[in-house]
Amino acid sequence: MIARCPQYGWPVSYPLGIDVGTTYTAAALWHDGRAQTVPLGDRANAVPSVLFLREDGAVLVGEAAARRGVLEPDRMAREFKRRMGDDVPVLVGGRRFPVHELTGRVLRTVVERVSEQRGGPPGHVVLTHPAEWGDYRKRRLAEASRAAGLTDVGLLPEPVAAATWYAAQERVEPGALIAIYDFGGGTFDASVVRKTADSVQIHGEPGGDDRIGGIDFDHALFQRVCANAGVDPARFDPGDAAAAAALAQLFASVVEAKEALSADIEVRVPVVLPGITRQVLITRAEFEDLIRTRLEGTVGVFGQVVRRAGVAPSDLHAVLLVGGSSRIPLVRTLLAAELGIRVAVDAHPKYTVSLGAAIAAAPRVAGPPVPVPGPPRPPLPLRPPVPGRPEVSAPVDLVRTGLTGAPDVPVPVPVVLVPPGTAAPREVLRTRGSTGVPAKGHGRLVAVLVTVLVLGVVAAVAFFVTRPPGDAAPKSQARPVPAGPSVAASGTLELTGELVVPPDGEDVMRAVTRLPSGTLVAVGLSDGQKPRAWLRRPGAAVAAVPPPGDGQAALADVVASGSGVVAVGWTGSGRDRRPAVWLSATGEQWQLLPAGGSFVPGGGVTELTAVTAGGDGKLYAAGVDRGGDPVDGDVAIFASADGKTWDRLPATGLGGPGPQTVTRLIRTADGRFLAAGSALTGARRGPALWTSPDGVAWTADASVPPGSPSLLGLTRQADGTVLACGSVGAADQPAAGCWTRRDGAAWRPWTVTGTPSPLYLYGLVSTQDGVVLAGAARTGSTVDAGLWTAHPG
Repeated sequence: MIARCPQYGWPVSYPLGIDVGTTYTAAALWHDGRAQTVPLGDRANAVPSVLFLREDGAVLVGEAAARRGVLEPDRMAREFKRRMGDDVPVLVGGRRFPVHELTGRVLRTVVERVSEQRGGPPGHVVLTHPAEWGDYRKRRLAEASRAAGLTDVGLLPEPVAAATWYAAQERVEPGALIAIYDFGGGTFDASVVRKTADSVQIHGEPGGDDRIGGIDFDHALFQRVCANAGVDPARFDPGDAAAAAALAQLFASVVEAKEALSADIEVRVPVVLPGITRQVLITRAEFEDLIRTRLEGTVGVFGQVVRRAGVAPSDLHAVLLVGGSSRIPLVRTLLAAELGIRVAVDAHPKYTVSLGAAIAAAPRVAGPPVPVPGPPRPPLPLRPPVPGRPEVSAPVDLVRTGLTGAPDVPVPVPVVLVPPGTAAPREVLRTRGSTGVPAKGHGRLVAVLVTVLVLGVVAAVAFFVTRPPGDAAPKSQARPVPAGPSVAASGTLELTGELVVPPDGEDVMRAVTRLPSGTLVAVGLSDGQKPRAWLRRPGAAVAAVPPPGDGQAALADVVASGSGVVAVGWTGSGRDRRPAVWLSATGEQWQLLPAGGSFVPGGGVTELTAVTAGGDGKLYAAGVDRGGDPVDGDVAIFASADGKTWDRLPATGLGGPGPQTVTRLIRTADGRFLAAGSALTGARRGPALWTSPDGVAWTADASVPPGSPSLLGLTRQADGTVLACGSVGAADQPAAGCWTRRDGAAWRPWTVTGTPSPLYLYGLVSTQDGVVLAGAARTGSTVDAGLWTAHPG
């Protein structure tokens, strides 16, 4: 008889799939015809594959282990999956642990966490492993399951699990071949699988490299950021708690930046260390140059695996990208060039394997369990949903999709009988923090490489705790700015628009304005740091009109004025970079003003970031000034009567510790200026707002939209309300967010939907037909400039 949850009548015995990865561990279960992820962490579905041995013998697993390991790295174990099959034990806190035992402790924690949520233990459990693993490594994984107390276990190659999830979502005929490019945090695997009549199986010989993963790119980018900031991490004593925490936070910011570059084309990394406060601009092109050689190596291995399987690229049904690192846009570019066929990017690459494992486990359940009717669920959650870990769930028809077979290999796990009255020994496992005070570190110097590797754990955790949608973030998170009380959504903001393909290559629209004729003028930049501008006349298609630039350039904002259009940004490269102003009568032909006044290379002000029209007929612009403090980057305000000659205003209230940046300027209904951007709080950049009656005296606005978003665009609507938009969610999976406010009241969020899917909303302009929004969009695996019109639902 199947036990049932007393509250809802859910069946307790259920199939479970677990993917213990090198850097993260994820789990998914099968219930009532659906595969769904299980939230294992406080703020994420997946948790770091990290253990920490406390002095009292208790073992922490996951997020808590990663936090404690920053200051006591000798008590932490991580990346041990790479060593599965190595008989040399791992030294943790002075104790020796076989690798399979460490894996078993992670598995036990996962099962305990899932059992706690479901009201009882799972039934059949499928554990995944790289396809290249031989019998010895798989036996060690079986021993890990025994150490976790599991008695009904099957093993499944990771590419089979990934293809099973894909086949559950797409129509895949029997005999179809799918190539799997699996690039995770710690390993790279390549394989070809074949869809059979009732499951998926390996086709040919798999390959890969367990010495390369996303964490290696984290380290490379960390070193580049430090070099660009003029920082040598080796100069800091790892025994200094403050220095260790600051370095860990910097590494976390680097990882977040790397993941953001999967959707954006440039990102700024705050560098906040003892005695140092600055920010470093990293472009996608710079990051891709840093990793291109190693990525080309993985693509070469992938091509060899496909050829060894006796498969021509044209015979493949699809190439499936799996693993968080596969989201790097250069991966798709290189694979498409190598094979010349369609590349499919899963919407949830971090959970693909665990979801497929859950589906693979489903056929081993004797008949689909039918839930017993129980008390109805409350219409709203009893507590707010945990931010940052939305459940991934999808219905799967095993018969229709041809997945009724069980592709996993059962593992005989012996059951140990305990005589009556004998207490079985039980390890103390903890997945959350404790009230115990961490013991002081040994204070010994360790090599900088070891320091960076330790920090990688916290960096990995940072991905799941930064920019959580729907809730305010505590100080330990990415954007630690108070968001005020949570309010209900104002409704649905439906965006209808288009992906703007011309010119060739990926571009981002950073701002948009409207001329009296109804023509829309948008500006931005390309992934190669080339200036971009677009026109859309009433009833016509969007056309690209490239503006001039001195080498590299970017247009950040644009405004319609009495004489035409004024755009601001920057131009030049390296030390020749300077603020830039472009003028145009109609938005079709652009003139770049020559360097002069405050807008010269080396003049302190490096770029202009926002521009708006004042009520006095003047134009006002915001810029970044590193002249007074080259590592601070405070905001500078300029005014101009004609857009050609600009005077700096003695603005106050925009300074402070760390860099502040204004991304958008508008005038509100009461005639005041409102600026949106970011400021440094602790070691994290968070959203910020400022107001001013005259553009000179500025005051910080304590109220920001809920959810700690990236505030990118502002506009005043016809009824006087202010609409703010930007991006929320994880760095590598951004989602658009919008909020409205009237007369300084609290911000109210809107649920944003649309086609193409909006990722970032940078520019907003109110028109007679509604609000037009510009930014970046995704259609399938393509990311490019996007232009929408908003329609409140």
